[in-house]
Amino acid sequence: LKCSVGLFKIPFGREVLQYDPERLFLERSTVVRALFPGEYDLGVRVSGGWRFLRYALAVMNGEPSGEQ
Repeated sequence: LKCSVGLFKIPFGREVLQYDPERLFLERSTVVRALFPGEYDLGVRVSGGWRFLRYALAVMNGEPSGEQ
């Protein structure tokens, strides 16, 4: 179990959590960019795992960095 408070990557989807050099294509998909214009947001996150299962629950302020 791990708890994080502050500015961190939005814990939704595979593309948002990937580092840029690891991504197959340089840009994120259009759908992900439309839903999450910025990769980072302010909030509280609880994450963890058990055996092969992984989870992340977060409460965010809803104003991603880089949003127009």
